Amino acid sequence: MREWLTSPVEEYDACIGWPSPRRDDPPIRTEPPLVPRSLPVLVLSGGLDSLTPWVGGRRVARQMGPSARWVKVENTIHVTALYDPFNCANKLVRQFVQDPGRLRKLDASCAARIPELRAVGTFPRRLADATPAAPAPGNATNGRGLRLAAVAAATVGDAIARWNYIPDVNGVGLRGGSFTATGDPLVSFRLRGARFTADTAVDGTATWDTASGRVRAVVTIRGPDKTVATLRLAWNDHARHAVATVTGSAGRTRVAARLPAP
Repeated sequence: MREWLTSPVEEYDACIGWPSPRRDDPPIRTEPPLVPRSLPVLVLSGGLDSLTPWVGGRRVARQMGPSARWVKVENTIHVTALYDPFNCANKLVRQFVQDPGRLRKLDASCAARIPELRAVGTFPRRLADATPAAPAPGNATNGRGLRLAAVAAATVGDAIARWNYIPDVNGVGLRGGSFTATGDPLVSFRLRGARFTADTAVDGTATWDTASGRVRAVVTIRGPDKTVATLRLAWNDHARHAVATVTGSAGRTRVAARLPAP
């Protein structure tokens, strides 16, 4: 209860100090349907909305009446259409506003294809703690090289995630170093000693096409034993169950690896 009341996101107790009303203003007691049966209503719910859960959105649509249509936008939080990198909920709202009479014919299949939110299970402090990437055909490097590949991908992914939530031209690595970002919708990153683990440093460039989700990077990562890996990374940020590919070299050995996209 204390955590809920002290949430920095929502002031759930903000109304406690409000003055008592000066006149009686009873709540709306209209019974469903709440709108005329001929009035189209589009209700969008984020599948991961913790403020207005999707079950509540479905209930609202039912209360609106038979003219309402409810769409669950998977893997989306409270704001479905205002910030929509996948151009799904945004497109549905625009099409509905342009022609409300076609509400029932709107193709809402994209709402079920929104990719899952990718999260970090643990944040390794050192390279030795990182889960190595999986070797791909042609790989000749050892576990250390595969760990360098995984940490390099995580470093680039971390920069993208930071810019995405707090857009700015400058940022810092998880454990040190920095990056700069320019452009939008094609965002270009330059990493300078960015550290996802305390004992590695990543330099290089990356691009993120926010429209297509395509990520490409060319980086150099230096490990704790002076091993240097020069790597090319690629993945599609908009793909479901996205996989990152890593190619290049670690020391004098060839790197060819795959891992879940960061």
